[in-house]
Amino acid sequence: MTIQEAIQKIRDNKDDPHVLADIRLELGAEYAFLSAQLEDILLEKAGAWISFREAAKSTVAADREWESSESGRRELSLKIRLKTVEKLMSAIKTKLEMSKVEGANYY
Repeated sequence: MTIQEAIQKIRDNKDDPHVLADIRLELGAEYAFLSAQLEDILLEKAGAWISFREAAKSTVAADREWESSESGRRELSLKIRLKTVEKLMSAIKTKLEMSKVEGANYY
């Protein structure tokens, strides 16, 4: 399931705790998958950044050079996607907690 599909599924099933729990599980798996990809890129960055720094006049210039590389753009994309998944999982958790409270008539 893509992130956009998860968002649509959440919108369509926002009052069904069973579906939301399933989506949260899938998002957790997606988060782990994306984190593993980001780990690989960060390890690559650790080795490649030195060569970027040697060719640049400053660390900021080296950072910009890395960010303009394919791996640098992928790193940025993964960080944004991870943050999106985090926020979706947090929103689902809040909704599930509210459903639990409502089911126990504590509101």
